Amino acid sequence: MERASEKGKDIKILCQLTENFKGFNLGALKDDFEIGIKYFKDWKKIAFESENEWMNHTVKAFGFLILAQVRTFKKSNMDEAIKWLSE
Repeated sequence: MERASEKGKDIKILCQLTENFKGFNLGALKDDFEIGIKYFKDWKKIAFESENEWMNHTVKAFGFLILAQVRTFKKSNMDEAIKWLSE
């Protein structure tokens, strides 16, 4: 991400939440927050893949807090997520 940011490139990312997800821990949340803030202006698109409905709703509800376009996808729609990120 640092190299892309330094070159002025947009950052597109695919986040996958597996079925093994058991919850957040403070250290991970802190790390994610710091990365999010550091590259805030560089985020272009974030595709979030999860079968967990409450997590998908949470991502949609808080997506307005960042400049990037945010979409949620089910595992069965992974090809659509990748296509969307490549556009």
